[in-house]
Amino acid sequence: MRFFQQHEYISLDYARRHALRVRVNRPGPQPDFGFEKLNAPAVEPLRAELEAFLNAVEAQTTKTDGVSGRASLELAVRVMASIQEHAERVN
Repeated sequence: MRFFQQHEYISLDYARRHALRVRVNRPGPQPDFGFEKLNAPAVEPLRAELEAFLNAVEAQTTKTDGVSGRASLELAVRVMASIQEHAERVN
């Protein structure tokens, strides 16, 4: 996943758990760039999401309907498939 902002670029690789921020410290004909490796938790993202969901259900802190829940699950499945496809391409 990539985020582009004015004078900044952030790249997230969920399969490899890498995160990188590139900043343009000084734009112009001779730009100066800053590179920063961001901390990425050593937890599988879908597992963390599902654990947060289960905790919310147990504590009854979040209320949602079945339609929203199903849409969220379908999105999570598509994200995981995309991550797997990317991992297979780069490995």
